[in-house]
Amino acid sequence: MAKGNKTMKLKWKLLNEYAAKTLPRFEYDPDFDAVTLTFAAPHQETIVHYVDEHVALLYLPKTHEIVGLQIEAFVRSFLPQHAALRDVWSLREHIDTNEIENIGELILKVDRVKPIITKEIIKASESSLGTHAKKLEQAFESQPCYA
Repeated sequence: MAKGNKTMKLKWKLLNEYAAKTLPRFEYDPDFDAVTLTFAAPHQETIVHYVDEHVALLYLPKTHEIVGLQIEAFVRSFLPQHAALRDVWSLREHIDTNEIENIGELILKVDRVKPIITKEIIKASESSLGTHAKKLEQAFESQPCYA
């Protein structure tokens, strides 16, 4: 990972504290084609710091503490480059729609897959994140469920 001056100033000290007290959020915005993995509250301001054309770290403006990860051009460009991630992203691989009788069951099944997808997203981002990928992986693995 190329370390610009801005990347060097970002802090990782509180990431595990956020992970210990906050459920992570996993969001996909189809209009923006971006996946966001964060411990920040829904309306908490974060700054996006790109480490490559797709991968960005999310940090708090006042403290420069890392609180998450964002992947842009996710379906259009990032996903096709990562076969293992493409496999876990596929609905057919994880959810048998014949077993689902209502929206509640679908939501529960999707929630069970979010940690698996998160791990694959971070793994697919390792070349851009370098050693920081492990810090993100540990923080997100510490929570068995997502908000």
